[in-house]
Amino acid sequence: MKTKLLSLFILLLALPAQASKFDLLVGMFSLTASGGTGDTSVSSLGSYRAAYGHSIFDKFDLTLGYTVNMTNTIGGDLAYGLDVGINYFPFTFSSPQEFEKDGVAINIDELWRPFVGLSFNQRQFQSIKNNYAGFGISMGTEYSFSKRYSLKAEFRYISLAGSSESEATEINTLFGISLKI
Repeated sequence: MKTKLLSLFILLLALPAQASKFDLLVGMFSLTASGGTGDTSVSSLGSYRAAYGHSIFDKFDLTLGYTVNMTNTIGGDLAYGLDVGINYFPFTFSSPQEFEKDGVAINIDELWRPFVGLSFNQRQFQSIKNNYAGFGISMGTEYSFSKRYSLKAEFRYISLAGSSESEATEINTLFGISLKI
């Protein structure tokens, strides 16, 4: 399954594009899980996400990322996995735009770029040795403070299903920097 998702992502990178970005985000997470052993809940400052985004069709970013949640901010129990998604920028372009006509070039880089997103997420939990997969929604914004860098804030809600009818819900509030490549 991972190979098929990665192949699809690589194929979509060939579509007409404006720019790419690399995000480094940190923040808080809340995780609730239920299954055969009962219910559990944990919240902590210790969510880390690295992601690559590729702009397509001016208003969309395809994203491929990896998230690590740590119960003790740095260390402790781990939940980690792949994130594949798409973000839609309803009010702005997803990345800076450059237009040129008759020798005159215009660069448009909106200050604020709010977005909403959908994702497929996979998580592996270290302590219980269980895998989960599911879909998530997100919303956030990017604030462009220079030609190459943006600040990024993102809220994500992910619903996951695992083996033996186990379920988990992950909520992330992340902040960080986005580097335009």
